[in-house]
Formats: sequence, structure tokens, C-alpha cells
Amino acid sequence: MARVAQRRGFDVRAWLRCGRHGNSDRVHAHGRAAPSAMGRGRHACAAARTRTHGAGHRMKTPIERCYAQVPHGGQVLDVGCIGFRQVANARAAGRPDLLHAGVDRLPPPDVLPERFDYRVADLDSDALPFADDTFDLVIASHVIEHLRWPMEAAAEWVRVCKPGGRIYIEAPSERSLLLPGMSWAHDEFRSLSYFDDPTHVGRPWTPQAFYRLATYVGCVPEEARHLTSWRARLLLPAYLIAARIRGRADIFEWAVWGAVGWASCLVMRKPESLHGQPQPTYTTSRRKDREPHA
Repeated sequence: MARVAQRRGFDVRAWLRCGRHGNSDRVHAHGRAAPSAMGRGRHACAAARTRTHGAGHRMKTPIERCYAQVPHGGQVLDVGCIGFRQVANARAAGRPDLLHAGVDRLPPPDVLPERFDYRVADLDSDALPFADDTFDLVIASHVIEHLRWPMEAAAEWVRVCKPGGRIYIEAPSERSLLLPGMSWAHDEFRSLSYFDDPTHVGRPWTPQAFYRLATYVGCVPEEARHLTSWRARLLLPAYLIAARIRGRADIFEWAVWGAVGWASCLVMRKPESLHGQPQPTYTTSRRKDREPHA
């Protein structure tokens, strides 16, 4: 369904497809700009059309780049896997060849994805029930903010990752503290403010904090950034209007998240020389001491 909003001399038509929180990379919007009957701005209209030329031409998200780097038939671990979104994410990224495992504190559901290795563990206190150096990619999407001992948990994620493999972590950023709570559709359990989710027991994660976390657990930080969507920013008014008209809190949530950078992510690589459990080390400021000016 298309929704139309007139913006600066041309109409913006947005076709909306929605996903679920914690996987902001899975939600895409296709925009098309058309000249308004009363407006001008032909060049702006053409530029907008070029920038929104389908999902096939968009830049890959950090988690999609992680999937692309996993070898054929590689193994992926989803930490906090209930919902099994990473299985769908991998297929959407063109990687149906990957083998998936997951761990969560809940008993396994009656129906599991095909060939899915499900394990039960308390993610805050138990060692993961997998051997050292097992997985090519470990994903912990919107898990770390629910843990009382995030540093120890991250060290476990590194332990089960193969040398040369990658760990992807995603969590609410400091910008989630600046938004008001979701004031409608309470029964859908959507979040605008960090405090909308009562199971958040940790803290928001800035890109700087994620970068330091990677060095703390002996890994190489490859990406530490806010997750933003230029589509959400460009078409935010149209998204918000469409969400309210259709009563779609999921669209409303995704649009705000993508526009403001509600979440941060970290991609870190386990060094080839590191096997098994890392030895955490705290890195202090690297600024050189300077003599005071005379």
C-alpha cells in the first residue's frame, strides 16, 4: 500500500514492509519521488529517485557484511535465539548454506527451523554449552542490555567463535534515552524509550563503549557505529503519518529507530592467534602525557 506526503514541491510515495526490533537491517522501504502538480524541484525529484532505486542497490548493513564473510557451509550461533530471526536473515542475505545453532534460557519451542541446534543456558551466568572455537559467526542482537554481567558474557561469545571469525553485537544506544515512551499500542510491546522495556537491566551502549569492549576481550574492532537508515530519515514524516493512519506501531518504531540511530552495533574479529577463552584486559587512555605549558 502506498502513502503519499507532499514535501517541498514533490510527492513522496512510500511502500512499507515491516520487521521486528533487534534486526533493524531486515526492514527496508522503497521510496519513489514524483513531481507534485503544484510544485517544482525536478532535480531534487530525480536525485531522490536515484537514491531509492530498490533494495538490490542499497548498501549492505553491518550484519549482512558479516554473513557475506562466512565461508560456505559455515556455522552461525544466535545468542538469545527465540524467534529464530537470524535463520531468515541469513536466507535473505543469500546464505541458505549456513548451519545454525542457538542458545536461550527458555525451553525449546515445539517447532524448530530445519537442522537447528538448540541449547538451553542462562546467558547471564552459565558458560555457553558449546566447545571452544566452534562458530564462524556469533550474533548477539539485543541481548547484552538484558544481562547483569555483559563483559563476562561477551568473553564467552568470543570463546566459542573460531579464530578469524566474527562476533556481531547490537543493543540500544545512548540515543534511546532521549526519546519519550511509546504512548500507544501498549499491547504490541514496541519501544521508543530505552525504559519502555522492563527487562533492560544493563545500560545503553555507545559506539565508543562497543569499541572498548572489543579491545577488552582481545578482539579487533572492525565496526562500531549507530544503526541509521537514510530512507527512514528521508521519508520519516510519511512513515509516521502512515503508521498512525494504519495503526501500525511496528512501522512507527522502525522509522524512529532508523532516523535517530536508536541502536548501536559492534563487529569484532577474533584474532587468528587467539584460541578459546580470551584474557580480558582493560585499555586506558592512549593519549600521550604532555608537559604543561610554561
